[in-house]
Amino acid sequence: MDPVAQVEDEHVEHTECGHREEQQGQLGLRDRVQAVVVAYETGLVSPGSPDD
Repeated sequence: MDPVAQVEDEHVEHTECGHREEQQGQLGLRDRVQAVVVAYETGLVSPGSPDD
């Protein structure tokens, strides 16, 4: 892989991770698993609901 492309990929991954962690912190969630549980409990998603 091209070194520049590798740095860009790492930057995007870091940015996405940081953004997710910031949102989880604002919502008082420890991790993504807890976010999924809260989504089900609040009715944001339901079992078997389509992705799109």
